[in-house]
Amino acid sequence: SRLYDVLSLKNNGSNFQYWKHRVLTVLNLRGLMGLINGTESKPDPSNPLVLENWVIRDKEAQAQITLTLKDKPLSGVLYVNTAQEAWKKLKEQYEGK
Repeated sequence: SRLYDVLSLKNNGSNFQYWKHRVLTVLNLRGLMGLINGTESKPDPSNPLVLENWVIRDKEAQAQITLTLKDKPLSGVLYVNTAQEAWKKLKEQYEGK
């Protein structure tokens, strides 16, 4: 599946609310919202197929988020492991600014 063209989150985060709305729309469309809102947590490794599917979907959500960031916001999420972690960090940094 391809990434949707979403305007980048600016370095100063001034367009965060608009960027957030666009990204959430795409994640919802793709059925990936549970990965960032916590309703779909990482499954137990005892079921490799379920875990592999989750990892693929999480990477898709991470890509949709991180590939729409300018360098400064991206620098804050370079070393996170999940889409939920990236989303949480971005909200903490830019929500309400």
